[in-house]
Formats: sequence, structure tokens, C-alpha cells
Amino acid sequence: MEEYFYVQLLLDLQERIAQEVPEIQYIDQQLGQLEGVSGNQTPVIYPALFIDFPEAVYDVDFPEASYSEMSANGQLANVPVSFQLVANDTHQTWHQAPIEERKQGLDFLRIEQKLYKALQGWNKDYFSPFSRTLTKSTSKNHKGFKVREVVFTTQYEDLSASPEENRAQIFRYSFNSIGQD
Repeated sequence: MEEYFYVQLLLDLQERIAQEVPEIQYIDQQLGQLEGVSGNQTPVIYPALFIDFPEAVYDVDFPEASYSEMSANGQLANVPVSFQLVANDTHQTWHQAPIEERKQGLDFLRIEQKLYKALQGWNKDYFSPFSRTLTKSTSKNHKGFKVREVVFTTQYEDLSASPEENRAQIFRYSFNSIGQD
């Protein structure tokens, strides 16, 4: 397992979503792909999903997460994770378009529901179950794209600043009942 929480979480999310929602053709970090960021990026194939840790209001370079103190320098983190589902679908969705055309144009909403079902309650041993907290459309900010944003929250314990002896594994003991053969 990766030492840094966010790295491992991104890797696990990519794997989970690729398995559970194969309709999504491209899964990556949110790197401004819709704003035309240049560089050595792989061309985006739609429908796409961009994963982000929403930016803090006070510092746009770091993920927003709130932390509370635990014992021995440990902290409990509450982490929002944003998923931006993007389709560049050219199918018409207005009321007089043929019904099959409208259904194809609205297919990204079915994909959004599949994403929700794949992530709601999902967890691993290093973070708590995901819980959806927000869904919104951001299409008006991205001309030519249908964009839905879904935000989940999770928690994890950051024990990386704890003294080594406090991080030692706790072994389970089993007890035999008295008087049983």
C-alpha cells in the first residue's frame, strides 16, 4: 500500500470506477482538462471522470480537509472528494427531438447514477465508507460539455506523526470458555 493517503485513494478510486462503471472511458485527476491545459496530457475520451479534492477557500494549492485531534499526534480527517462527470455528447435533448436521440443525450445521467451506486458506502481498511453529500450541474461553466459534479466525503486516521510505538499493530487474543471441553 502507498504511504500517502491521497495517492492510494486516487489509485483505488480509478480501479473501482473502471470496474464498476465501464462506460466511463477516461478517469484522471482534475487537472483543468476542460480549460485546455496544455502539456503532455493524454487526449481525453468521453465520457470522462475527473477526480479532485475540492480546494480550500484560503489556499487553492491544497485539498480541503478538516482534521480533529486524536491521541499521540494522530488526527482524524474528514475529506471531501469531487467527481466531475463530463460528456461531450452531441445528441439533442430538447422535447421535440426523437425520443431515442433524447435518451442517448441523457445517458450521462444514467452513468452518474451508476457512479453513485459504485461509491456510496464503498470503503477499504484505511478509510471510512463514502457518503454522497452534493450533486450539481456545472455545464454552464463549460460550453460544449455536459458536466455533473458529485461530491462524496470519507474519513481516515492520519497516524504518520505518531511515535512509532503508538503505531504498532495490536494483536487479537482469543479466550477459551471455562468448563468447555
